[in-house]
Amino acid sequence: MEKNTQFKVGMGASKGDEARKAGKEAAEEALKDLQAKPDVVLLFATAHYNHLGGFKELLKGVWEVLPKGTLLLGGEVSGFMTKKGVYAKGVTALTLAYPNMNVAYGIGENIKRNPKKAAKKCAAMIKRKLKHTYGNKIVFTFVSPTTTMNIPGIEDFSNIKSKLLADIMLPMTSIAQKVFQKGFGTDQEIVEDFSYYLPDFGLINIATMDGLTLGTNYQFLNKKVVKETVIALAIETDIPFSLDYSSSATELPDKTFKITDITKDGRIVKTINNKPAFKELQRIMNWTEEEELHDDRWLITSFKYPFSYKKNGKTKLRCIGMILGDYLGFLNKVENTNITMAATSRGKMVESVDEVLTIDQPLFGFFSSCVVRQGFLGIKAFDVQEKLKNYFRDKPFLVLYSGGESIKKPNEQLEYLNFAFTSAIFEDNKTHSTII
Repeated sequence: MEKNTQFKVGMGASKGDEARKAGKEAAEEALKDLQAKPDVVLLFATAHYNHLGGFKELLKGVWEVLPKGTLLLGGEVSGFMTKKGVYAKGVTALTLAYPNMNVAYGIGENIKRNPKKAAKKCAAMIKRKLKHTYGNKIVFTFVSPTTTMNIPGIEDFSNIKSKLLADIMLPMTSIAQKVFQKGFGTDQEIVEDFSYYLPDFGLINIATMDGLTLGTNYQFLNKKVVKETVIALAIETDIPFSLDYSSSATELPDKTFKITDITKDGRIVKTINNKPAFKELQRIMNWTEEEELHDDRWLITSFKYPFSYKKNGKTKLRCIGMILGDYLGFLNKVENTNITMAATSRGKMVESVDEVLTIDQPLFGFFSSCVVRQGFLGIKAFDVQEKLKNYFRDKPFLVLYSGGESIKKPNEQLEYLNFAFTSAIFEDNKTHSTII
């Protein structure tokens, strides 16, 4: 059965300095590469284009060349990688065309205000459109994560030294979420709830974000630019795929402790070993104010050394994202109070990519890589690209840098990750039969 010869992927990219022109260039290249009418287009752009004409202009450029009625989804990312380049600034368009494929999409709004309602609505839209023709099922989710709050008099919201101000701000975080849809994200809760409604689907998630400031988190749906939403693309097909992830940190067995007070949402650690959390962690790690915790480098320190713990027998990592007086803030939930500190390195980040490249005949690869990896890798990102180029040979792949990676195999539990490299690799297997 030569079915897979009809599976087509087109990739395009632009680093242009004008949003509309860059959008058009990326779409034109993707359509030329596809050489078919696309069933769906995935579009991703860095935050630069919000200031180089705006994302609405970017979409206008894309729609100058896209066929009318094409389904388009995507959003803002910190960067991306293809076989043609590694981009910290740019826009990329991915086009797909295949006769043995059903697609459906959903959207849920106001996710910080009511995450459960948004997840349920998004999943319900998809379920109404599914045809249940093919047995291989995967969904791509694009979710708004944490966004920083602009508070007069606070220059750096991620590093608040005043204990009094930190205590005042704790109850404000909930108000900011519900009223202004700012502050800590609900992306973890969204994806967990959403996946409950589609248990037989695999899932890979992209947290749409401005990786430089966490100030914006825009998504694209057809001709609209939206924010604070969950958007999902579901695909049913006869092509098999593999979902996997790898970590890039090693536990430090001599750096263990117990969280003794944490907020209900699992994002603010108040005490460690019954002592103020920040000071106790500083003691355990031997961090000094002059070196590791200096204002302009403390995030480098905290991201290099994540919390590590066990959940359902698997190791999870969580990045420290904030210092709030004596407290430690996390962008995602810390789900165990028994913690071992871990450390990462650029070498480990490059090596860990090999762990997900297990399909013998890859047809196409879609990856989500932690934005922290992007920041640490630097020029080593080209080593990752070289690995992927050697593995895929003439086949296409796309790596998106985002925050809060999620992966879920069909009929298994969702894994919400930090520091991870997650993969959805479609297999070039021409003898399969999965029509149901």
